[in-house]
Amino acid sequence: MIKFSDLLGDFEGLVDEVALTEEKLRVQMIKDTPAYSTIVRRWESAARMRQWINETKLELSLKFEKKVGEELKKKKELDKEKADKLAAEEKAKKEEADAEEAAKEAPKSDADPA
Repeated sequence: MIKFSDLLGDFEGLVDEVALTEEKLRVQMIKDTPAYSTIVRRWESAARMRQWINETKLELSLKFEKKVGEELKKKKELDKEKADKLAAEEKAKKEEADAEEAAKEAPKSDADPA
């Protein structure tokens, strides 16, 4: 019925006023408790602690990320060095095999004209 009457605005205002008054009473009751100052100090301390914890986690995360990045870079360099070393060894073996093959063929070519 209120919805269709001209008092809807007044009713909404009354609801808002009651809610605001209730909130003020709640806050006042909390402030009137004997442990209010202790609660506020602990709340502020906890807020500072949360901030410190988040900053510390961020610093540790960045350090860990940097350490892992450096280890990965070193591992890649070692893998590249190993690959280069293997390639050099294979190249040396191939050159040695080619030299041996050339040495075997050289006496045969000398023997043919004679």
